[in-house]
Amino acid sequence: MLGTTVRTLRVRARRVGAGAAVSPWWIVGLVTLLGFWLTRHLYGSGMPQGDDVPYHVARDSFAFHDLFLHGHLDGWSPVFNGGSQQFLIYGPGLAMLCALAHVLTLGLVSQPTLLGIFASLGLVGTAPAMYVLGRAMRLSPVGAGVAGAMSLAVSVPFGVGASGTFGNGLVPHQVSVPFFLLVMAGVVHLTRAPSRRWTLVTAGSAAMIMVTHSLSLPILAPAVALLLALGFVRIPFALSRIGRLAAAGVAGLGISAWWWLPLLENPGPRPPLATWGTAPFATRLHDMITGQDWAHPAVAAVATACLAVVVVRLVATARSERWLGDWGWAIALTGPLLLGVVQVLHYRIHGDLGLSMATRGLGYAGLLCMLPVGAVADLVLNDRQTAPARRVITLRPRHVALLALACIPAFRGDLPAADRLVKAPPPSSTLVDAARTLRRVMHPDDLFAWVNESGFDQSFGPVHPDMWLVMKTGHSSLNGLGGNSVTPVDTYLPYHLTEKTPPEVTSLMDRAGVRVLIVQTTSMPKVVAPADWTTVSTEGTMTIVVRKGPNRLSVATGAGTTKLTVTHWANEAVDWTVAGGSGPTALAIPAFTKWSVAIDGHGVPLRQQEGYVFLDVPPGAHTVTARYHRSLGDHGGVVLTLVALVVIFWTFGGDELIRRATASRSKAPPPDHPSPSVPGHGPPPAIGGAERPPLT
Repeated sequence: MLGTTVRTLRVRARRVGAGAAVSPWWIVGLVTLLGFWLTRHLYGSGMPQGDDVPYHVARDSFAFHDLFLHGHLDGWSPVFNGGSQQFLIYGPGLAMLCALAHVLTLGLVSQPTLLGIFASLGLVGTAPAMYVLGRAMRLSPVGAGVAGAMSLAVSVPFGVGASGTFGNGLVPHQVSVPFFLLVMAGVVHLTRAPSRRWTLVTAGSAAMIMVTHSLSLPILAPAVALLLALGFVRIPFALSRIGRLAAAGVAGLGISAWWWLPLLENPGPRPPLATWGTAPFATRLHDMITGQDWAHPAVAAVATACLAVVVVRLVATARSERWLGDWGWAIALTGPLLLGVVQVLHYRIHGDLGLSMATRGLGYAGLLCMLPVGAVADLVLNDRQTAPARRVITLRPRHVALLALACIPAFRGDLPAADRLVKAPPPSSTLVDAARTLRRVMHPDDLFAWVNESGFDQSFGPVHPDMWLVMKTGHSSLNGLGGNSVTPVDTYLPYHLTEKTPPEVTSLMDRAGVRVLIVQTTSMPKVVAPADWTTVSTEGTMTIVVRKGPNRLSVATGAGTTKLTVTHWANEAVDWTVAGGSGPTALAIPAFTKWSVAIDGHGVPLRQQEGYVFLDVPPGAHTVTARYHRSLGDHGGVVLTLVALVVIFWTFGGDELIRRATASRSKAPPPDHPSPSVPGHGPPPAIGGAERPPLT
């Protein structure tokens, strides 16, 4: 699908001059092996490092067992933040990949191991995807290979590479990186000539980005716009080119409609998407040039020097236009200009979307800044082997030497956070004991909360301990990543509990359905009221307390005196009976529009109070039910995706396949049985009156 088939990887045995005639796909194999070498310590059983890695493991495990196995593509998840719709903001792409691999391996490979494998493959796949983009822009195989090898040295804390993936745990982002580069390669190919193959590759890659890491789409849009604007400097503008790109975009939207339509249907409110800031543009530009936060200083110096060389040759000589072809300015300036554009959008788009574009866009800009390095490699080699249709190239010693130099940073691990490319260290014995305690004292409908405060750190490596407990025990938590879910409740409440009084903490935890608190031992008096909580474990600096009495998953508010008793609990269905009292009551369910509430079977309007479902319970004995329903957008999105797949299949040759299959069946030989004798028909007579011997 990316050029030639596997058989073109074989080495041609002849020699041409001083070099060997080989397939250019051997260079793809080289940069891919380099990626596997870089991530060699990540393979095998165990969880990789990363702040958010346990979050993704627990999330993907819940999706497999509680959604996919029940025939649902999305649904309600109580696992983090007190509950939210599972696949808003971050789509199910990574969860589906892990689920498919889990099935194919017959469940023998654990979810943490699978997540580490896909995180590694996302990093490894960056190099061959960059090669494909370089070849699409008319770099030679060696130049594209140099750009691919150098792309492995890009490492941004809040973006692509080892630092973001295995430091902060941004696994879905890294998985989407190769598809980002493939979309850009597809755009280049489709502006050159119509191609069914590249239309499908572009549409499929765009859909994969959408359902895996939607935050990459606002960065992909200006990157493609810059690519086209710089390319059309030399390429005549034509509506047919735009039409081909539009067809690929519509196909990508159709394939992913089952995810984005429910997302658009959700009105919010949207929580913060990021919890970090970004420096001013001048500071970021200085950091990029000097190799801070995105690559080793030597790599940054090489990229900056190569960019200067390419720009000077494009400006100074006409010959350089033939050297780089129509995409010369795109090769030189797409990366630097993308850095400036996302920074401008950061200031123009208020809120966390603009902030995420600036932080995540730095990594993509760094990757595209490796294209001029490949262009300078072609200049140094005076290479003319740029035609993408070439099946064989002449690989001379100078080509091998330059490729080897480009591989040095990744081979040596000279990139930020290279020390994170290993498995996570084992957790402390205190944390392991806490997991045992949670399994012992918690029920399926209970939540626990880790009271975050300064000095209370049980993390091991860059791994959040509260998320690790969720992953290890299978129980739900009020903690989580507020930016990765859409919920109206305060997702940062566990960070502020030490600022509350013990009665306020008890009331807030009752409203959220939290029955277990994990708190620093020295902070217990200012957080926990002994009359309301029972200490079940004290280990070092950690104390675990359990709420006295049953978990009612509700709390009376204001002048209300209602006491509800839970009679049935499931992820998407909860039943209560009124044990006494009446008045305003808050249920421990975040107020999503897909929840419906009924009293004695009669629906009541969905209201909310501080993000939770709120209702007035009349006096007397009643039953209260809450149900999560799938909406018109959920079903309509699936229908749109199915229609899009049928249209794509039919448009791209499906009718011809069906016609050939039908024709082959109609031409099948008749069954072997005697037919009635018809004069003038039948087998010819045997020669000489003798019967023909059977064929052997």
